Amino acid sequence: MTEVYLKLNKETERYDCYRVMDDTYVKTLNCGNSFIYMPEDEDVEVPGRIEHSMSHGYYWTDTEEFTSKGLYNGMRGYVE
Repeated sequence: MTEVYLKLNKETERYDCYRVMDDTYVKTLNCGNSFIYMPEDEDVEVPGRIEHSMSHGYYWTDTEEFTSKGLYNGMRGYVE
């Protein structure tokens, strides 16, 4: 697992993952990609995946589809 932060790629309208440790590009997220979200105000890691809708764009949802959150610049998590 690699700890990353997200950055919107304005050309593709998708979120790129950058490694936290050395600020290098890792991958671009697509629908179905696994993403473990690290909420800023909590000390937990929440497994989930990336989804897309025409009205909301790209967002993260937990594995039980109970919680969802829009992707944003600086959002932190883990990717494989």
